[in-house]
Amino acid sequence: MMVDIAVPTVTFVVALAVLLKSSDLFTTAAGRLGLSLGISPFIIGATIVAGGTSLPELVSSVLAVLAGAPAIVVGSVIGSNIANIFLILGIAAVLGRRLRIDRELMRVDLPLLMASAAFLLVAVWDGPFVWYEGLLGLVGLGVYVHFTLSEEERLDEVPDTETEVTLVLGDPSRAFSLSHLPVDGVGLARQEFIVTSAIGDHPLYAIARGESERFVEELRTGIAKIAAAFHPRDVVVRLSDFKSDEYRNLRGGRRYEPEEANPMIGWRGASRYYDSEFREAFGLECEALRRVREDVGLDNVIPMVPFCRTPEEGRRVLELMGEFGLDPDGVDVYVMAELPSNVVLADRFAEVFDGFSVGSNDLTQLVLGVDRNSARLAPLFREDDEAVERSIRSLVETAHESDRRVGICGDAPSTVPGYVEFLLDADVDSIGVTPDVALRTIVRVAELEASD
Repeated sequence: MMVDIAVPTVTFVVALAVLLKSSDLFTTAAGRLGLSLGISPFIIGATIVAGGTSLPELVSSVLAVLAGAPAIVVGSVIGSNIANIFLILGIAAVLGRRLRIDRELMRVDLPLLMASAAFLLVAVWDGPFVWYEGLLGLVGLGVYVHFTLSEEERLDEVPDTETEVTLVLGDPSRAFSLSHLPVDGVGLARQEFIVTSAIGDHPLYAIARGESERFVEELRTGIAKIAAAFHPRDVVVRLSDFKSDEYRNLRGGRRYEPEEANPMIGWRGASRYYDSEFREAFGLECEALRRVREDVGLDNVIPMVPFCRTPEEGRRVLELMGEFGLDPDGVDVYVMAELPSNVVLADRFAEVFDGFSVGSNDLTQLVLGVDRNSARLAPLFREDDEAVERSIRSLVETAHESDRRVGICGDAPSTVPGYVEFLLDADVDSIGVTPDVALRTIVRVAELEASD
């Protein structure tokens, strides 16, 4: 009896692992091939990558039909969508506390999702899902692809801007679908999303379990997907910026993380990397970035150091990056300008780093002394406060005197009315926004530049 159960169970697990891995290899290889041939990243995302991520379900469904078990097909489709909505979205929301929903998603994709669910309900109401209903489904997919292609053609008319407009992005699975936007790259790619969604382990826990290679490969894959989608446009990848309470929520995190009274200004960012208790974990990040740039060949990736309190701390991080194989002399490295010290000593930081990216959330919090997680103090948390805006102006002026670029990657350009106008007046070099406001921001920047 046990043998009868064990054999199909082992076969199922092995077959599933092979299927998933081969699908991932197929997607990665096809994406790189398309990029090398000069095919639009959007076309790759809409065809090769979209098909590759659905390949396991497609293969298992076809095999199920051929084996005379068609009920598995409908169950797989419905079950995977339920899991995506309730399980994956639920876990992501719990870990991230708040998920920002793009307006474009509300306008097009969510209505289409509801329409597809209604179509399935009507189609199976009388029992079987027959061939002509399947054909209608394929036609619906064709209409969606045509609509998206039409949107891409329309984007060709978007005006050019002198000031770069970039995206703030975390989810690698959205990179190819967003790469058709006429932006100048990614101003902030968050590693934290990859770690929480694709890995789940605290890096030191992964090392202790002998799973360093898995951690590195998952991180490499996530970063490479974003970099490949936007190649050759720059993709600024922020090094890990988990706070200690966030690290504790990862698997095994409670073993390695202290309970801090105020994690927001505690053991985070640059101070972690060279700490003897975290140094080995930082090495995994460096190796992942090295593989993306050197092994995969995506040299458009620019590492960025967050929460760097002093220039000396920055030098220690760069030196450590070199020890881990990510030579800072061979790659530009930016620093997040999110501390008052980054502004006051901007000339000193410019001697260490190749560029700045303003983190308006933390900068506002620390300039005004306002806890951004406090509901009671929320009215005082204003990124357009005069003290914050003067700080940004001072940073830009000093950085430009040292021939260093300054971008911004906080929430303010996407959420604060009139903030884009202020940033242009302050002469920033790039503005990072969320995808839902990218087009509007590009048009607004073009209008403001034309009026000067």
